[in-house]
Amino acid sequence: MNLATLFSTFQLVGGVVLFISYLPMIKLLHTTKSAKNQSISFWIILDVGMVLFELNALYLAITLGQLSYAISQSLNLLCGIIVLIQLLIYRKND
Repeated sequence: MNLATLFSTFQLVGGVVLFISYLPMIKLLHTTKSAKNQSISFWIILDVGMVLFELNALYLAITLGQLSYAISQSLNLLCGIIVLIQLLIYRKND
């Protein structure tokens, strides 16, 4: 395994770990149906930042064939958007 493959693997594994970290929050929001004490502005800013990272990741995937970054960023962006949508829906319950 060369160094580039090793670091690509780190990127992919790190992205999957971050993806997994969203799951308890998504489950909690779904279970409680409450957005109490959650900052919607934080999630909006985070999602905007992740969209910018995703654009870069897609560029790298298209031009250099580096898919690990695009895959991990896509998973994290998806989860960030899910949390934001949950917060927007459930804040009406609070």
